[in-house]
Amino acid sequence: MPVKLTEKERKELLAQQSRARELSDTYLDCRSLGHAWSQCAPDRKPQFGELQVFQCTRCLSIRDDLVSSKYGELLSRGYRMAPGYLIPKPEDGTRTFSAAALRAERRRRMSERVFAPVIDWPAPLGEEPETIPARHRNRPPVTRHAKNGANK
Repeated sequence: MPVKLTEKERKELLAQQSRARELSDTYLDCRSLGHAWSQCAPDRKPQFGELQVFQCTRCLSIRDDLVSSKYGELLSRGYRMAPGYLIPKPEDGTRTFSAAALRAERRRRMSERVFAPVIDWPAPLGEEPETIPARHRNRPPVTRHAKNGANK
């Protein structure tokens, strides 16, 4: 069922979509999907607690988590964003991007991109399941093909 937007909402969405078109593929992916954090070595010593440093494998932004050495509680979290990632707020007071604007831009770019195929999960040692249960109604289950000629 289509969503009815007021004229103001429609203009705001069009402005957000226009700003989303200016994003690089990397920044668009991180803003719409979330960052792909990977833990790395701390680059400084904290005054107290344990510093855990994570870097996004896509945009290279950094997240610093200060964790209690005794209980493992998160004491603070800070971000060091990649140059060009942060965008000033629009002068008209609207949001920079909405989730809908980011999704619409990803959809627009899908026709221009070549995607890697889905990689099959490795089977547990000594097991090869016959099918993966379907997660959606009215879809047949996916059949796994045995690898290296091994059949069960």
